[in-house]
Amino acid sequence: MKPRVALIGPGRLGQALTALLRRAGYPVVAVIGRDAARNRAAARFIGLPDEVAGTELTAAAAADILLLCVADDALRPLAQALHASGILRPTHLLIHCSGLHPADILTGSGGCARLALHPLQTFATAEQGLANLPGSFMSLQGEATALAAGEQLVRDLGGHHLILSAELKPLYHAAACLVSNYVTSLIACACDLLAEAGPARQHFPQAFAPLLHSAIANSLALGPEQALTGPIVRGDAGTLACHLQAIAAQHPALLPLYRALADQTLELAGRSGRLAEADRQRLAALLHNPAPASPGSALSEI
Repeated sequence: MKPRVALIGPGRLGQALTALLRRAGYPVVAVIGRDAARNRAAARFIGLPDEVAGTELTAAAAADILLLCVADDALRPLAQALHASGILRPTHLLIHCSGLHPADILTGSGGCARLALHPLQTFATAEQGLANLPGSFMSLQGEATALAAGEQLVRDLGGHHLILSAELKPLYHAAACLVSNYVTSLIACACDLLAEAGPARQHFPQAFAPLLHSAIANSLALGPEQALTGPIVRGDAGTLACHLQAIAAQHPALLPLYRALADQTLELAGRSGRLAEADRQRLAALLHNPAPASPGSALSEI
């Protein structure tokens, strides 16, 4: 029989993970949170009766695995509250799902095994998370016995595991934010640039979908250096100057972001071996000029 699971923190991530574990044969004995109505709704999503939902930590006593899906800042106080409740046994496995924190943030856990399990996946809704979790990579960090249990959990979730050191987790989480949260922010910024697009504005961000999908697919298939396209890797100073001038005139708040991303793209283009050094220097000078050059002045240098 699979270990029994108690979910503490039934948000979108917790609901999706626990529903998938239940489908994989893990008995779910408790769904615990501060809001009784939300707890009942989460229990129903997971496929459980309302009676499994509650607000008291003591309801987790019957579980073997305590899945802590709460905000990062709540992890340490929650572990201490569990210890104070007197329900923890040395045989318990405490799992948190923070991408940032190591397993040992769960201090005061009474000798329980501790594991950090973080899915490299987004959870805009519980339904979307449940659909996308199978096939996802999930990072694991903890001691050997906890890692062995974590590897089995990831297999049962239909995922792939990555074992990380505690020291790497901040950079790992920053990298995950870059390719997830900040991509979303970039899409919003691209839409902001088109705020005055008139009737065409209604088609964004959906009109970006084929471009986004192909850029991601090419980056994964070819590697970023060879997948890179666009004016910078072509050495097209005139186009870059037009971008800088238009953004400075109409959306100046976005100019520092555009410059920073273009600077990183210039470095990537240099690593690709497809940008001549003279072109790289010309583009760098254009990017680092405090006042955006006019297209005419940039073209006159070509």
